[in-house]
Amino acid sequence: MSSVTKCFKRPLRILPRQDQLHDEDSTSPSTTATPDASIFPSGIVPSQHLFSSGDLTSTERLLKLRLFHHYLQMTAKSTEVQVRWSFWITEVAVESPHAMDALLGLSACHLRRRTKYDKTLDEASHRYMDRAIRSQRNHIQLGLDESNANSVAAACALISFYSSINNTELAPEGVFQVPLHWFSSLQMGIQVLFQAQHFIHDSKFRKHFRGLVFLRDSMAHDIPNEFQFLLEYPGSGDGVDEASFSAYREALAVLSCISSDMKHATPLLFFTVAPSQFVDLVAAKDPRALAIMGYFFMIVKKCRQFWWIDGVPEQEFAAIMAMLPSHWWPVMSWAMDEFEIRTRIN
Repeated sequence: MSSVTKCFKRPLRILPRQDQLHDEDSTSPSTTATPDASIFPSGIVPSQHLFSSGDLTSTERLLKLRLFHHYLQMTAKSTEVQVRWSFWITEVAVESPHAMDALLGLSACHLRRRTKYDKTLDEASHRYMDRAIRSQRNHIQLGLDESNANSVAAACALISFYSSINNTELAPEGVFQVPLHWFSSLQMGIQVLFQAQHFIHDSKFRKHFRGLVFLRDSMAHDIPNEFQFLLEYPGSGDGVDEASFSAYREALAVLSCISSDMKHATPLLFFTVAPSQFVDLVAAKDPRALAIMGYFFMIVKKCRQFWWIDGVPEQEFAAIMAMLPSHWWPVMSWAMDEFEIRTRIN
């Protein structure tokens, strides 16, 4: 799979302006996974102009600036794929209150996982995201057009991410749930994105969107040997019907495609291209489908493209292991090593 973006080196400033982004086609790709150069333009929108309108108290404005800075700071540590989307979202957010609410809500959600006893962050996460969701719903009900498509697309991505990770975090302690919420949240998000793109004429967005479609449509259909064992493992010894076998195989093909290019992969596309039969198998807690999901979250952990997902792959993998019958544990040994889980396997 070829790269659809390039990466460069320059330290992050506070906020890029669209008209000061360099032509990414005129630069050379980096040999590292760290995003660099023209992704981080020299021009900035001065921080004193951010959140300066309205009746904000100094405490509220400082909180918004803190969350906004955290979003940019964490994005700077991401790989090129996420950086380009994240900065496009940022540019939209500074012009769109409801996209900014979604950005601040996601940032607060990530920070609160680092400081679990900070009630301010917990309240901010829910407050900003609730406001963003209500506004997003109103925009969609009124209909998409050129005046709101940018903000709807940007907010949609942030809300989908938040919904996925928040569902995992809100599960009662000791209650293990299958990761179906990832499929529903991200499939809905990609549907809205595809509808909105017809009204978005921004050249940067269209280039990023074409890259996303290319990645989605380039998923391989051959399974490298590294994941063949998930298809061949005997499990309980019961036969596998043809429809289920086909669903496993297609899901593993996507997994293999992601694994083959960890630098440029977009793992969460898995949830938008996995066959519906496979989703049904996950819902039924089918052991082989759960094992495949376990290895998917292993890949997400190894990719580390998505700063906002930190800690979530570990939670999801632990839940999957708790649901898997013990005779399936041996097949999970590779993933267990990656997650540094030391479970006794008989």
